[in-house]
Amino acid sequence: NAVPTGIDVNATTGVISGTVNTVGNTYTRLTATANTTTRTAIRDVVFNINQDTVSWVTPTENQVISAYEYAAISNVTANATSAAGFGVLYSANATPTGITLNANTGLISGTPTTVGNTYALLTATANTTSRSNTRNIIYNVNQDVVTFSNPASNNSTISLTQSVAMTNVTLAATSAAGFGVQYSVTNLPTGVSFSGNTISGTRSEEHTSELQSH
Repeated sequence: NAVPTGIDVNATTGVISGTVNTVGNTYTRLTATANTTTRTAIRDVVFNINQDTVSWVTPTENQVISAYEYAAISNVTANATSAAGFGVLYSANATPTGITLNANTGLISGTPTTVGNTYALLTATANTTSRSNTRNIIYNVNQDVVTFSNPASNNSTISLTQSVAMTNVTLAATSAAGFGVQYSVTNLPTGVSFSGNTISGTRSEEHTSELQSH
């Protein structure tokens, strides 16, 4: 008798095959009949058609993706699976400026340009069944911070003596975002110069003075 829509039973080979698109149980009676004697055997089966489900692997719910302004984020891949084995497509209701989500691969990449948090809802959708699942994530884009390591503190004192070459001072600072750093210096004593990241020279005034770092 009945088989699920999309399923076929080959009367000669007995092969049951096809593709179903309706969820639920179908109770079916199979009959095998001998060609010559027409003797028969009966077997009852149940076709149990399950709904496809989409499950997230990564990212985790409410995962925070952190980055610095104008610095490429560490790539994150949205990854979800279809219980039926179908491919999955990805979408998002929001991304920070400069960040993209690849709909086919799930790769989240790019360089954000705006500081702040963006709350996004990712959706993973199975290609054939259109079953879907969502996941919340947070993009946390931080402001870059530049920190001096030399001089080690603000208002550091550099002592100089007249006509004696100073011990060179090499400025060193780091960007939290990992960018290169450029330096500038103002209000140097006469005879003292700055080049690249180094302060050097011989003071020409007649007394020891203090050089403030800025």
